[in-house]
Amino acid sequence: MLRGMTLTYPRDIFGDRTGIWDDRPSQNWLGWDIFWSRVAGQRLNMGGASAYIDHADAIGSTVMETGPAGAVQWDVVNGPWGQVWQQTGTRQSQVFAGMDWQVNDPLMPSATREYSDGLGRWMTPDPLGRKAASLTDSQSWNMYAYVGNNPTSLNDPSGGSIELTCSSADSEKCVEQRHLELQALQQAVGAKAGSYLYENPVTTTDTKGNSTTKYYVGIYSGGPSGKGPEFDKINSVAGEIAPIINDTKNLQLAIAASGSSLTDDLGNSLTLSGRSPGATGFFEGNLRTYLVDPSIALAPLPNVMMLPPSGPGVVTPGIVLGHELGHARGVMTGALPGQTEDDSLRIENKIRVLDDPNAPIRLLHNCPPGACQ
Repeated sequence: MLRGMTLTYPRDIFGDRTGIWDDRPSQNWLGWDIFWSRVAGQRLNMGGASAYIDHADAIGSTVMETGPAGAVQWDVVNGPWGQVWQQTGTRQSQVFAGMDWQVNDPLMPSATREYSDGLGRWMTPDPLGRKAASLTDSQSWNMYAYVGNNPTSLNDPSGGSIELTCSSADSEKCVEQRHLELQALQQAVGAKAGSYLYENPVTTTDTKGNSTTKYYVGIYSGGPSGKGPEFDKINSVAGEIAPIINDTKNLQLAIAASGSSLTDDLGNSLTLSGRSPGATGFFEGNLRTYLVDPSIALAPLPNVMMLPPSGPGVVTPGIVLGHELGHARGVMTGALPGQTEDDSLRIENKIRVLDDPNAPIRLLHNCPPGACQ
């Protein structure tokens, strides 16, 4: 509540604001101040009788705002922490790295907490607590730090990036493993959308001069040529995967050998195999998706799990990854790990239809007792 007014920010299923609902008893005002939607990938601000379009840079920060006639209303240059360095004109609103700011709001709220551009930090600790910390990254222990205190290379619109990982000390093996992880994701979204995805290395240096390089999934804007459609518009699978890649809630991809025994932070155990080829959960404080080594044969799903039950369900690394990313997306948007089966089946079946429009879809998440021996 600010100066006799109450501002309410409704959010969509991804935790992003859709507008401002304003209650001002002293002025007998109750209603929308601003409602947000999307036009050609840009945010549309509808306030009163006017509409304004926010034009964003690569990390989702407003660099220009145009009015109903297309004229530039506001032009801005942001500092690395979101401070306004230079501006001309009058702004209706501002977005920094995917987080929106309003004149009456001193902070920038994300889906999980609020950010101060003046302080360059979150105002409350990371909601994952110690699970967000890693022994290999000293900055991860700072529960208030924004993007590991590296805003020139990273952004964090949700308060929480999809990372290609490797557990081997052999650099050549790690190159191969990250390639296999990216390849599975490219297979999941199909050849055209897959060409948009690339391995993005990000190197950070701590105060002692020690450098660390991590590898993330990047999306070419407009594809390799820069002239194609936006990634999420290519097909329905890409539409599901894009918000996962862009969410930046520290989802890690990893490959493990068949026979590897995994135990998550809740004590749940699973052994990876051709019949159990994937797992998603919190491991060592990180949200992580494991895939079994794609060089082994993956067992097809019994026809009792498929619709129509006309034959076994084909299983590929792309289908496995899509299924597991459904579980991850559910967790990233607030569901408990045991409540994400519908998310996993939805994305898996979109991949099945993309691969073969006539193929049966998966009906059951778990095989009935005695049917999958």
